Amino acid sequence: MNPKPSLELLLQDCLDRIARGEDDLESALARHPQAAERLRPRLELALRLQASRPALQARPGFMAASQARLLEQIRAGEKPRPVPFWRRQLPFLRPGRTFNLVTLALALLCVVTMGQNLILGSRLALPGETLYPLKRGIEQAQLALSLSPAGDTRLQIEFSQRRAAEIVELILDEQYDQAPYATQLLGQQVNAGLESLDALAGQDAALAETMGQSFAESLANEQLLFDVLLQTYPPLAHPVIKLALEVTQYGLETLHD
Repeated sequence: MNPKPSLELLLQDCLDRIARGEDDLESALARHPQAAERLRPRLELALRLQASRPALQARPGFMAASQARLLEQIRAGEKPRPVPFWRRQLPFLRPGRTFNLVTLALALLCVVTMGQNLILGSRLALPGETLYPLKRGIEQAQLALSLSPAGDTRLQIEFSQRRAAEIVELILDEQYDQAPYATQLLGQQVNAGLESLDALAGQDAALAETMGQSFAESLANEQLLFDVLLQTYPPLAHPVIKLALEVTQYGLETLHD
């Protein structure tokens, strides 16, 4: 006798069929009538998350640019340059030796690969997990390297979307102990986005208005997600969800003032 499929497997089956264009929401649920009532809110939420996920993707060309910089560093190592004192004392490390160049290239590739794996892993990290401080550190580095108020604002809005997605993921995983901290971070990030918009408005009012509209749309979508969670998840999760709703509502009201 085959075991009864889990709700997660049924949810994945519905998502796969919708992604392939075989079903829409209602026809996918109709394939699993006994679990349809429990599946519906999860499937609706998953589809909404998928629709907003592109905003959380890595920027196009990030990996290619990193590899290009690595190759430039390796090629630069092949150009004649003054020999430092320590290399004169250690002749086996002189640039002319094939062993040294190959070792250097492999070492750099290993470091970059390990770094990329950590970066990719940190992008998926949630509050309370080991790689989450690295995720936040990378975001701060991105802000430090931003060269304009418009770039700062774009990043702050993107980070606000990440904080909201983290709250949703924590609630879906029933990690309620970390959710209050994640909600606090969302509030800080929304405030940072609003402050960045104010700074941009002093330089380019038209661009600030456009980006403000984008921020408002993002917050409205997040409110919709939190509303679905409030209707779906048990009372234990309600205080955190309501707090997240208050944060997004505050952001919307401030933007509309």
